[in-house]
Amino acid sequence: MSENLYVELSDRSKQIFKSVVETYLKTGSPSGSETIQKKDGINLSSSSIRLILANLQKEGLLFAPHTSAGRLPTDKGMRFFVDGLLEFGRLTQDEKNNIKQQCLSKGTSFQEVLDESSKVISGLSNHTGIVIAPKYQYSIKHIEFIRLNSSQVMSIIASANGQIENRIIDDRGRYSDNILRETSNYLNTKYLNKNIGEIKRSIQLEINNSKGRLEILSQNLVQKGILENAPNSENPYIFLHGQSNLLEDEIVSKDLDQIRKLFDEIENKFKVEKELLLALWGIETNFGKHVGKMDIISSLATLSFDKRRSEFFSKELIILLKLIDQKLINVDTLYGSWAGAFGNFQFMPSSIENYAIDYDKNNKIELKQSLPDAVASAANYISKIGWEYQSSCFHKVELTKPISKKYINTSAKKIKNYRTIKLWKKKGIVDIEQISDKNKAALVIPDLAVPEGNENSPAFLVFENYEKILKWNRSLRFGVTVCTLANMIKNEI
Repeated sequence: MSENLYVELSDRSKQIFKSVVETYLKTGSPSGSETIQKKDGINLSSSSIRLILANLQKEGLLFAPHTSAGRLPTDKGMRFFVDGLLEFGRLTQDEKNNIKQQCLSKGTSFQEVLDESSKVISGLSNHTGIVIAPKYQYSIKHIEFIRLNSSQVMSIIASANGQIENRIIDDRGRYSDNILRETSNYLNTKYLNKNIGEIKRSIQLEINNSKGRLEILSQNLVQKGILENAPNSENPYIFLHGQSNLLEDEIVSKDLDQIRKLFDEIENKFKVEKELLLALWGIETNFGKHVGKMDIISSLATLSFDKRRSEFFSKELIILLKLIDQKLINVDTLYGSWAGAFGNFQFMPSSIENYAIDYDKNNKIELKQSLPDAVASAANYISKIGWEYQSSCFHKVELTKPISKKYINTSAKKIKNYRTIKLWKKKGIVDIEQISDKNKAALVIPDLAVPEGNENSPAFLVFENYEKILKWNRSLRFGVTVCTLANMIKNEI
C-alpha cells in the first residue's frame, strides 16, 4: 500500500507531507498552510498548500484534529513516512564488522542475538535501543539434546515454519547420553505439534508439582535448554538498552548535578520516587521536547462545542480562565496539546487548579518554563492520589493454566478482584515465590482490551500503586509502560 502511494504522490505533495510529519515529530503540533509556507525550500502559495493538504487528507495520510487546527499525520501516514520518505544513514564497514562480531559469536542463541542487537543499536545511536522479536506461534516439530563435547550439550528446537533455535548448555558431564536421549524422546512424544508457549507452561507446571516422568537431572536439562531459552508463543521478546540516553539531550543543556539535586529534593519532600517522575516526564513530553504548540484557550473553546464531551471541556475552559484572572498563569505561555493539556507533564486546567505548585516561589505556576514547578506539581499530584512510597507497582507473571475471565481485569475504569498471592499460586500462576502469600494483587492482561489481544498476551499481578497510575491516565497499557520504564531507569541511574 505504501509503495503505491509513494509512486502516486507528486514531488510537491511529498515535500508538503514530509514537512507536516517533521513538524509533528519535533513539536507535536499540527501544520497549517502559513506555517508550511515559511519553511525553506517551499515556494508555493498558501492556496496551493491548502489544496495539497486537502488531497493528502483524502488519501488518509493526514487529518485535522478540529476545525482550523492544521493537519496531523494519521497512523497510515506515519507508516507511509517511515516506509517511503524517511532517510537512513549507512553503517561503516567497521560498524558492520563490530555488529557481526558481537551478535554472531559461537553458541549465541536467538534471544541473545536480539539482546546484543539492542545494545549495539543504543551504542551506535546514543539513544535507547529497542528490538522486538517476531511472534513465535508455530507448533514444534522436534526437540533434541545433543552432546557436543565432554562439558557441553546443545538444545535444538525445530518449529513447523522451519525456524531452528539452539542453545549451548555447560553441563560438566552431568548428563549421560541416556538422559539426553530419554529426555528428548519424552518431550517429542508428549509435546509434538504444540506451540512453545503451551510446552513451557505444561513443563513448568509438571516441575512445580513434582509430577510426571521428568527426573531431577532431566528437569535441570529442560530448564536450561527450553524454559530459559524459548520465547512465549504469542508474546514478542522486547529488548531495551540505553535507557539512560533518554535524558541525554536534556542533560546536555542543563547542569546534571542541579537536576539530580532537584529530583532528590522533591522525592524526599513528597515521597514519590524520582524514577517514576522521570518516567512520567519522558512518556508525556519526551522530557519537555514535545509540550505542544496549540493555543489552549482556542482548543478548549472549540472542544466545548463537541457534543461528545462538551461538559468536560467547558468546565476545563472556565477553570483555565479563572487561573488567568487570578494571575497564577501567564496567558502568553498557554500553548500545549490540542486537547488542552499543558506543560512538561501535560496537566489539564483542573489538575493545575488542584495540584500545581509554585515551587520556585515566584508567584507564578510555570509548568512549561520552570522545571521545579513542573516536577513538584507532578509529585504533588501522585502523592495526593495515594501513592505508596517504595512499594511495588506490578509483577509480570506466567499463567500455567486457563483462568476464569471473572478474575481478569481488561478495563482501566476500576481494578477488581484483588486476591492473595496464595490464591494466585493455587490458580497456576508461577514466578511469584518472592512475594508474601498474604499480599493481595489483581490480575491484569492489558492486551485483552484491544482486538488483537488474547489470553496468552502478557499478564501482570498488579498492586495498589498500579491503580494510582491509572488515575493519571485511564489506560492499562499506560500503567504498565510507566512502571516498566521507572524500573528500567532505576537500574540505569
